[in-house]
Amino acid sequence: MSKHSSSFHRFVRAKQGAFALIYALALVPIISAVGLAIDYRNAQAAQSELRDALDSALLAATRTYALNTFQDEPVRQRLSDEAGRAIFEQNLTDATIEVSPASIAFTFSPTNVSIRANVRGQVDLFFGNLFGLNQLDLVASASAQGADRRRVEVVLALDNSGSMVQNNRMVLMRAAAQDFVDYLFDNGIED
Repeated sequence: MSKHSSSFHRFVRAKQGAFALIYALALVPIISAVGLAIDYRNAQAAQSELRDALDSALLAATRTYALNTFQDEPVRQRLSDEAGRAIFEQNLTDATIEVSPASIAFTFSPTNVSIRANVRGQVDLFFGNLFGLNQLDLVASASAQGADRRRVEVVLALDNSGSMVQNNRMVLMRAAAQDFVDYLFDNGIED
């Protein structure tokens, strides 16, 4: 028997230090699991920051879109897109976990005054590199409904209780209501 084969047989039969060997073998999957959990938590935090940036950008874009109702539609959409992108980029600049490259795209629906935004980005993984996964793709989308400032719904509530009989209040109220309606129609408001 050669010196190497006898050393191998002694190693296989040895019972001392068996715990260290088992511990060393178990340490690899434990460290891998902890590392992947850290990467997963960082990815979840990055996804949350991406969604927060999306929500802020969408609100800014919707507000700008609603405030520019008297602009031509292409100008209105451009102004809204610029406002949303500026807020989106600012929020991602302030983020604690870097999401790059991050992009946002707005889709406008003028008929129902709504805007849809889609974002994409990637977050770097530290422990994922051990398994060949360098980055994780992140996506999110949201939509918002804006008010059309060109349309206003007016409700006129009139009091017809018994207290309106005193001091000609009912007559005065009817005259005021008629003046209000006349004013609306005289100033070009339809329907």
